[in-house]
Amino acid sequence: MYLRSFFSAALLLSSSISLKGYLIGYDRLYCRKNNVTIDILHDDHQSQRRLSRKQMERKPFSYVKSRLYKTEMRILDALANIQSVRPEAVELVWELGKFHVAGDSAFLAHGHNLVRKKFTKLRFVAGDLARDAFEGILLERPSRRSKNLNYRIDGTSIGKPVPLPDNRIKAIERNYGQDKCQLFKGYFDTTAQRATKHYKKGFLRGKRFKKADFKRQSRFHTLGDIEMLSYVLASKKKHIILYCGGWHADNITEFLVKKMGFRLTHEVYNDGYEIRVKDMAPLDRDYQAGAPS
Repeated sequence: MYLRSFFSAALLLSSSISLKGYLIGYDRLYCRKNNVTIDILHDDHQSQRRLSRKQMERKPFSYVKSRLYKTEMRILDALANIQSVRPEAVELVWELGKFHVAGDSAFLAHGHNLVRKKFTKLRFVAGDLARDAFEGILLERPSRRSKNLNYRIDGTSIGKPVPLPDNRIKAIERNYGQDKCQLFKGYFDTTAQRATKHYKKGFLRGKRFKKADFKRQSRFHTLGDIEMLSYVLASKKKHIILYCGGWHADNITEFLVKKMGFRLTHEVYNDGYEIRVKDMAPLDRDYQAGAPS
């Protein structure tokens, strides 16, 4: 698992247009103490099969599905099986944002609209909104934005990049215990503080930030890690599916295994290429017709 982190870092730094838009990895993690299963789907979301947001939202489901990659089609099939058998058992956490994927036609960027519309019985969580709000504050014209570090957009500020409400902290503590919750809180606070420190000086000096100030900056992108992690750990469900970019997926998997008591029960990674559909079998194995409940 950890060897592939180098490749994931390269994905973050790369601006190559040759990257495609399919699953490059799939991890299944299990915590015996809590009887919790987490499926983490690693998306490489620079799609070449161009589907505009309007097409994805307005075209018939069959048409959109036919334009997706095989692993993306497999996700939709799995969600259909889950919804038909036991939708109340699963929570779907999606890397969802406005700024960082608004111009992207990939399934990760706009597929959530399709998923929400088609699978209305599944609990859906938009897991990566604070990063957008944080970026939005910095992209405002200096003459329009406040220099107050607590100036907020959607609960996010430069001083507090990712909101972590008390009820979410309590849910994590209830699920994993006080010690594990404190481990997460320490990681959360350190990650948020690194982002604040990196952008604070320019913010206070009235710097006019550009997209390039965020695109390859890990201190910014790890804000998505901690927000998605907070939703995953706070979930009341025993089966959580996390759909996110491969770099985030690696970071989140590593934290869950090293710090939260999870172990890998299934691991597939294809070094930048689409994984085999048959390697995604565990995703909905327990929701096939005739499977024990």
